[in-house]
Amino acid sequence: MSGSCGAAVLRCYGVVLCLVLMSGWGYAQQTPPAGALLFKPPPAPAPNTQFIFDVPNGKRYSRTVSEDTSPYKGRAVYRTVTRRGRRNTVDSATHNLIAVHRSGTLMRYYVPHESEFDWPLWVGKFYRTNFEQVIVVPRRRGRPGSFLKQGQAEVQAMETITTPAGTFDTMRIELWVDGWKPLTFWRARDIPIHVKLAVDGREREVLAEIRKPEK
Repeated sequence: MSGSCGAAVLRCYGVVLCLVLMSGWGYAQQTPPAGALLFKPPPAPAPNTQFIFDVPNGKRYSRTVSEDTSPYKGRAVYRTVTRRGRRNTVDSATHNLIAVHRSGTLMRYYVPHESEFDWPLWVGKFYRTNFEQVIVVPRRRGRPGSFLKQGQAEVQAMETITTPAGTFDTMRIELWVDGWKPLTFWRARDIPIHVKLAVDGREREVLAEIRKPEK
């Protein structure tokens, strides 16, 4: 009798554990306070739009929106390409990263996506960023495989940021994910990409210019 009771307890514990894990998958739901200023996801950028960034070594690099608008696993996406052959596939609805290719080779992908942004955004919002990272081709001394990445993000402040591309009202988002260095994003209302990014407190890139396609 005690054995059957023990088995029942273990089954119950397993069900509870599964429910806890499932509740953490994706985003924590919140309701914005009355009168909060909301940033909603901007439209996906038009093909051939070019985002140019300043980086600390004094150089610039660009991300160009590809003309390839084919769905990715049935989802609406857009793609940005750098001169070094890196292609990011981004979820059109959330602007979260889904997959990374380099020179045509799939390097890694995310399920459901990298989950950095949970729209709408408002100052004081806190949300979880649990997702699966699947590494197909490891970088440096890494290893391939599937890894559950758990983290959290907080919209800490609204800040006016001036960059070579202009002056933007932004929301500053702090992101902490297991195994990653802390990330800070500054997201503007109408820009489908960050206007500034810092890694572990150090500025990594600043939006220098947006070149829109000719009509």
